[in-house]
Amino acid sequence: MRLPLSATRLLAVLGKHGRGLRIRSVGENPTNKINEVCSKEQAFSFWTKRCFYRKGEAVAYNTKGVLLSMREMERCAEFAMKSAETQQAIEFGQKTTEERRVVEIARDTMIGKMAEVAFQKIMLRDYQIQVPLDFAIYPRGRWDEDDATINGWRIDVKGTRRGGRWMLIEWNKLKFRQQDHNLSHIYSMFSVDWDRDSDRPTGYVLFEGVASLSKLKVGCETTRVFTRGELIPGTNMRLQADNFGIRFTDLTKDLDGVVSFITNNAPPTWLTEKYINPYGELARKQAL
Repeated sequence: MRLPLSATRLLAVLGKHGRGLRIRSVGENPTNKINEVCSKEQAFSFWTKRCFYRKGEAVAYNTKGVLLSMREMERCAEFAMKSAETQQAIEFGQKTTEERRVVEIARDTMIGKMAEVAFQKIMLRDYQIQVPLDFAIYPRGRWDEDDATINGWRIDVKGTRRGGRWMLIEWNKLKFRQQDHNLSHIYSMFSVDWDRDSDRPTGYVLFEGVASLSKLKVGCETTRVFTRGELIPGTNMRLQADNFGIRFTDLTKDLDGVVSFITNNAPPTWLTEKYINPYGELARKQAL
């Protein structure tokens, strides 16, 4: 299967009913009209500060949200469309995984790129930090060096459709990054709001938390090991690769504190140089 020839067509493929992409305005929350539950000022805070709405009620979370523009959405779709056909249909070269359809790769790529754009927008809006993003298309079997870099700290930005509860980091990705001497220091997680009825993104993206590379190890109290074929807890989805998993509730939510630390301190060399590959002998001994 080949992808459509335009970002609009790609977005249409993701939808079940062929409806056009709709990004909700400030005057509308994800479920009900905003004036039924709160003021427009509160509505504005949904995607600029720390407020999230569902089922007609305002529920405060320690999280940051952002709304992507139509042009930003289209750019993410264009990137996903072009890059999906050049990348392997398996998880970071893990030969035992099943190949996926190009449109599935494009969907996941778009979700991930939307998370990166959200990270970029939050860094600029809340911390006045410019974070360049990589929209280059790489040949099959190659990936970008990292998603973002701040003061020498390499940051891997993860995205999932809203409703997920776990940040998953593939073991093969850690292995490849370590072999290239390019391990990320920090892993940042975002939820991309998704209209389940039309099966397409709404434009809202929420920050869920961050975790240090030091948490991605066998034996860490808040980190779970998922082997290929296991079900993600609470779902019917089986993993196609070995992963570390951290619940959203166990991620660090204090983005202000994290940004303050990394902008005032260089990343320690031991964090990446002494990292134990999960496939390595020491990791297996820790599991015993």
